[in-house]
Amino acid sequence: MRVAHSLLNMGQKILAISAMMAVYLSTVGYVSQRASALAIDNFAADTLDTWHQITARLNISPTKTEPGDLTPFISAGFGALDLVVFGAEITGEPFKSFYQALEFPRLATEVSTTLDTNKRIVYRVGGIQALTLHHPVLTEGGVIFKGAPLYLIQYMNQKYDGQKTLGTSDNQGRVRFTSYDDHHYLLGVYPPFTEINQPAEAHPKDD
Repeated sequence: MRVAHSLLNMGQKILAISAMMAVYLSTVGYVSQRASALAIDNFAADTLDTWHQITARLNISPTKTEPGDLTPFISAGFGALDLVVFGAEITGEPFKSFYQALEFPRLATEVSTTLDTNKRIVYRVGGIQALTLHHPVLTEGGVIFKGAPLYLIQYMNQKYDGQKTLGTSDNQGRVRFTSYDDHHYLLGVYPPFTEINQPAEAHPKDD
């Protein structure tokens, strides 16, 4: 009888510990998810803000974001996201001194960087790869992230757009996504222009 009672007590303790661990892991997971979402959203807004400052001062279209679009101003192979992160470090001569004098913000402190197998720079924000700055038209821009887990997309969709994630893609709102390669996701974060400095071309001009 005593043995049975001891086993019962032990079983209850194990269940209690398991429940506590489940709550702890759930809390840690939520905090980590929230931190990643905040870092990603802040980086997207800061990137667009900085990019619009650069394009307005240099009188270039904010849609020129891809590698090659800004050559020879920046080194071949680099695009708008690289310029926002590294600034004058990747500008070519004789533009470097001119660019440094403008004192644009650099976002190098908001990303962690590694090299992939092809020796290309990989940026990570909140643990997720920041792939490119996407600015298809003057009045809309965002940052594309690669490899975001679905649970993070669901959390951000609910937090920033106030809606549940349905299907495998969504190209509307602040948080957008599409699936690729069997349940992997591209995440796009497009801050409203009311929250960032708009490109000069997006403002109505006086008659």
